[in-house]
Amino acid sequence: MMHPEPRRKLGKSELKISAVGLGCWPFAGITSLGVDDAQSILTIQTALACGINHFDTAFSYGADGRSDRVLNQALQDVPRESYVLCSKVGTHYDEAGQRAVDGRGATLIEQTQRSLERLGISAIDLQYLHQPDPKIDLRESAEALLRLQEMGLIRQVGLSNATLKECQVFHSICPVAAVQIPFNMLQPATYIELRNWCVANQISIVSFWVLMKGLFAGKMGRKHQLALEDRRRAYPMYQEMQWDINQDFVDVLRRLAAQLGWSVAQLVVRWSMEQTGMTSCLVGAKRPEQIVESAAALNAPLPFEIGQAIEAAIQNRLELGDPSQSM
Repeated sequence: MMHPEPRRKLGKSELKISAVGLGCWPFAGITSLGVDDAQSILTIQTALACGINHFDTAFSYGADGRSDRVLNQALQDVPRESYVLCSKVGTHYDEAGQRAVDGRGATLIEQTQRSLERLGISAIDLQYLHQPDPKIDLRESAEALLRLQEMGLIRQVGLSNATLKECQVFHSICPVAAVQIPFNMLQPATYIELRNWCVANQISIVSFWVLMKGLFAGKMGRKHQLALEDRRRAYPMYQEMQWDINQDFVDVLRRLAAQLGWSVAQLVVRWSMEQTGMTSCLVGAKRPEQIVESAAALNAPLPFEIGQAIEAAIQNRLELGDPSQSM
């Protein structure tokens, strides 16, 4: 299943990525329930068949590198030039099973080497610092990633979960090809802060949480009950009054998607990938049919009048309260 959407340039590099990317966090099985490695492998292969060549993993996606190992298996027989593999370093799970941040240079180099072994490749196409470490000078992390690039272990450098000021400091030491940010229709604050700077400096914006962990995929009805062990229950956007207000908003998206014969996920992802400066939107999936639905956003532009209706719906929703603190 090939798609008409041309691939987009990653920063100033020669790499080109699909405007929809597969976020591999669900494959780790840490917050996603019912993860099966065989299904994960099939999901990755289905993404390729749908025209997605952009895969995003991280050293900490699984205490034992589960996401990396699944990618290794899924891509073993795929020509290396057929996909762009992005990863992140600077976080890990400690002996107590708690997520820890460590941006020290030596740690970033060691984690990159271990990631390469897990992935079974000689170089990572785009390596992000997963997030700035508040305990150390950000310049140390930038210098380490620049060193990794000079060593040929990574091709391009990125920065994730950072403020504009942090991006500027990091970029002054180690030029970045991309910044990765949380973003969705109702939580655009980081995107708005970084957009103009990224566009001016030809830095790609890559977003995650576009579907807000499934909320904006339109599959969960108003009476849907999350499992007791589902971590999404902790997000205010899934709770009480917020849930009802957000369901009203999703109802509007359902009507607009129906006018086009699209799924809600296709509508939301297409709107997101058409935002100024947005190079690629990462979507999570743990089953093939989920990535097929999101990848359909590559197939057609959003009609102008539908885009206007979405903007109006977003404005009406935000007037009822700002959900940005629920990140």
